[in-house]
Amino acid sequence: MDLSDTILQSAKDSVAEGVAQKINISKDEAGGAVAAALPVLVQGLAKNALNKDGAQGILSALDRDHDGSILDDIPGMLGNDGGDGEKITDHILGDKKIDAAKALADKAGIDTDKAGSLLAMLAPIVMGYLGKQKKDGGLDAGSLAGTLGTMVKDGGGAGFLKGILDKDGDGKISDDLMDKGMDMLGGFLKKK
Repeated sequence: MDLSDTILQSAKDSVAEGVAQKINISKDEAGGAVAAALPVLVQGLAKNALNKDGAQGILSALDRDHDGSILDDIPGMLGNDGGDGEKITDHILGDKKIDAAKALADKAGIDTDKAGSLLAMLAPIVMGYLGKQKKDGGLDAGSLAGTLGTMVKDGGGAGFLKGILDKDGDGKISDDLMDKGMDMLGGFLKKK
């Protein structure tokens, strides 16, 4: 089971409902926004994991703060006002955070502030999933980039990730990430 399946199977239920209530959008909008937001976070992590120091930094954060227990109560976490989602998105997206939120807002049809809030809500879930993988012994510095690649449907190894991160060669990754998110959402909707 990959992260996309973990979250998107619930997107039409408790996750979408929790997101909708938290950022004041409809449940349908929330489901689409979640589907578009997950690849943004995963691809941001993948970009960081492409070098040894970045991968080690992610693994250290998993050891320190993310054991996967958050996955046991995702709706409860979404209802919690605390958390370190903003800090996580700062680390994952760096100086691309605002661009990613703007692009997500455009693609999901929500305002930029809500898109930023959504990324912050989902970031601990993504890290929790990775933490669970690491705890279960399936994740180390050598396998991190590949694992992140498989977390996005139709994904692959590092070559795929590099292509997605700046597919059109314009030096910006946010537009390319949103296109992948919408492809992923389309695949999810076809499964309904």
